[in-house]
Amino acid sequence: MKLRIIAFVLLAGAAVLSNNGPGAAKQQRVQTLVREHLARAQMLKEKKLYAQSEREIRAALRLASEDASLHFDLAYLLIQQRKLDAAIAEYRQGLSLQPENAIAHNNLGDALYLKRDMKAAVAEFRAAVRLQSDYVPAYINLGKALYNAGDPKGAIPALRASLAREPNNPSAHTLLANALFDTGDLDGALTEFREAARLLPASAEAHLNLGWILLKKKQTDQAIAELREALRLDPDNEKARDNLGNAFYDKQDLGRAIAEYREAVRLRPDDAVARTNLGNALGDRGNLDEAIAEFHKALSFKPDYTVAHFLLGHALEFKGDLDGAIAEYRAILRVQPYSSLAHYYQGNVFKKKGDVDTAIAEYRESVRLQPDAADAHFNLGLSLEKKHDHQGALEQFRIAHELRPDDEKFRSTYEALVRQAKQ
Repeated sequence: MKLRIIAFVLLAGAAVLSNNGPGAAKQQRVQTLVREHLARAQMLKEKKLYAQSEREIRAALRLASEDASLHFDLAYLLIQQRKLDAAIAEYRQGLSLQPENAIAHNNLGDALYLKRDMKAAVAEFRAAVRLQSDYVPAYINLGKALYNAGDPKGAIPALRASLAREPNNPSAHTLLANALFDTGDLDGALTEFREAARLLPASAEAHLNLGWILLKKKQTDQAIAELREALRLDPDNEKARDNLGNAFYDKQDLGRAIAEYREAVRLRPDDAVARTNLGNALGDRGNLDEAIAEFHKALSFKPDYTVAHFLLGHALEFKGDLDGAIAEYRAILRVQPYSSLAHYYQGNVFKKKGDVDTAIAEYRESVRLQPDAADAHFNLGLSLEKKHDHQGALEQFRIAHELRPDDEKFRSTYEALVRQAKQ
């Protein structure tokens, strides 16, 4: 988040002169010294000599400690040096002297945001917009902080408020699009990403975002057009390459998908997602050994990437390496202990190994975690049937059939067992 700079200013309250008396001359000297320190600080700041500029502001503060603007100026310089705790303290000190300063509340929010203290940052941004209702950057910052605090729904009103005051702000449109997407409003997200791309026609990122949401909306041809525009503007945009690969994969054009994924990993060799996508496409094309190699590379960069573990587990299972497959599914459960799907796939492998008791235990855990997992219920029924638990199997087939009544396999298996039970 870009910090909003408070310019060096000298508030009149720091150097009010009396009309006469012995204190007037002293006050005049203090004011002159403060101005000299400020002038040197400004010159040093412009040269990005922030530590030297800080020393000048501190010297000015020793002469005028009640000047809120000096505390704000010092806070800015501390932030440039990544001294966030000290900067926050200076903003708070300044605000104790000048609590109605909306810009200072916003900048304190920025510093707290950089500290990842979202709750405190949100409070400061709210204070800024309460004090200055047309303060667009503070509305945007409030929306961004709420979004990153895990409250996309709460971010939406703040971002809409910013756009009501500044309709052509592409950053606000992009942030709003992300918040709408996270709340399930794909149509709204598409509208906002389109507007951001209209406002920034030369931005590869804007076209990438638009292409991404079009993919989510299954408008694949339009997505391809936007992603190609992103690559025309930025040929080395790895995310655009990866998403273009996804678009071709959705069209079942594995050759082009693989070509784009290969280019994506060439541009960024440590991208675990692109490598996993490449491995998935290679596996679909029958290049199983190469696919497995890509999954291993992806996991070397991102060991807890569960998608790569799942796909590697499937590939190893297909290759007949059942113990290797189990190891991958167990790796998933170390990261996501409540993964019904990992238990389901483990059950399948144990069933293949002939370990029916362990398979039953895995299927039971799968349906406990996800009671509407029809496939797990069905496979549990098959395993119980192998153990001659016909009543237990019948119950599992019934549940699977009710969950997915149009599945012919589920229906016929259930009805056959019902007939058998009546004989």
